[in-house]
Amino acid sequence: MAFGASVQLGDIVIPTDARSRVLIDYAGPQGTIPHVSAADILHGTGLERVTDRLVFVGATAPGLFDLRVTPVSPVLPGVEKHANMAANIIDRRFIVRPDWVELAEAAGIVVLPLVLAIVLPIVRPMPSAWLTLGLGAALFGAGHYAFRRELWIPLVYPSLALLLTFIAITLYRILTEERQRQYTRRAFQQYVSPEVVERIMQDPQALQFGGELRNLTVLFSDIRDFTTFTEKNDPQLVVQMLREYLTEMTRIVIEEGGTLDKYIGDAVMAEFGAPIAYPDHALRGCRAALRMNAEVARLQARWTAEGREPFRIGLGVNTGTMVVGNLGSEQLFDYTVIGDEVNLGARLESLNKDYPTSTHIIISDATCEAAGGAIQARPLGEVKVKGKTRPVVIYELLGLTTTPGG
Repeated sequence: MAFGASVQLGDIVIPTDARSRVLIDYAGPQGTIPHVSAADILHGTGLERVTDRLVFVGATAPGLFDLRVTPVSPVLPGVEKHANMAANIIDRRFIVRPDWVELAEAAGIVVLPLVLAIVLPIVRPMPSAWLTLGLGAALFGAGHYAFRRELWIPLVYPSLALLLTFIAITLYRILTEERQRQYTRRAFQQYVSPEVVERIMQDPQALQFGGELRNLTVLFSDIRDFTTFTEKNDPQLVVQMLREYLTEMTRIVIEEGGTLDKYIGDAVMAEFGAPIAYPDHALRGCRAALRMNAEVARLQARWTAEGREPFRIGLGVNTGTMVVGNLGSEQLFDYTVIGDEVNLGARLESLNKDYPTSTHIIISDATCEAAGGAIQARPLGEVKVKGKTRPVVIYELLGLTTTPGG
């Protein structure tokens, strides 16, 4: 006997594992090796079944408690276990488990989870599940192939490590992605309508860093002579009135399907047609401007009744090709629009104070044309705007020819 290597029986070498155990290659579950009842033998029947054969005599009745748990049967009689071992010796068919198998098992427990930890976070959930199933199938295939060649490679612990790693990574991704979804939802629901938020949730790729050229409508509103207003009024009162004003302006922008771009001091900047490409973005921008102007008139009446000095606003709306997207630096970026047409929208807003008739909303000819017959506008002529080589035709937006919201 070579301890931890083999047991020799005559000229037959029976391999053992590192703990001097013999591994049995079972023929099958209980009953695979033929049983002959002792009563039949005593009555002289069934002798032909045991003639010239190696016979093991033992108990098989459950009440005698000579039952063993094996890989092929939970109640294999002990005598049949001995018969399986004898068949292995006669056929010289032995299952071996070399020392290196334990190292391979340990490597599988470490390497397989490491592979999943590297690959799963960069692939989508469904491909990651198929990848895990593929690794599991390859593991079992390799184990079966080795077993057919009388080599036993344990699969339980590597498979368990594979499964637990997949579950852990999947749960982590679910929790982190849901947290990211909630963060995105909370961030955008302050600036866009619930419909836009849901569209963003369905297609988060639309919010990746970078921009694209699109035809949009931009709106600017600004409080007239706000610096003078702040000098004449109590700061706390100014803050309260500004909060009321910005709250209502933001609500209107969102209700019209626009995106609140930013507050620039007391000014409001919004765009229509992004991230959802509404085809009627010009009309939505005009409708929002009219509603915002009407809401300020309502606020002015209330403030006057309360003995507070109201302020006035001006609005500018322009339609054209702009760059829209997550723009800025790698450290800090915003979902915004930039371009010459954006600058024109800001210029139109500032033109309101240049007209003695005290216009409230000035729109460009591009916006007037895009809104079509849905709006009422008064031509104001051509103006030379900074940054433009040619004069721009502008209009005063007076109202709608269709029902707001229709």
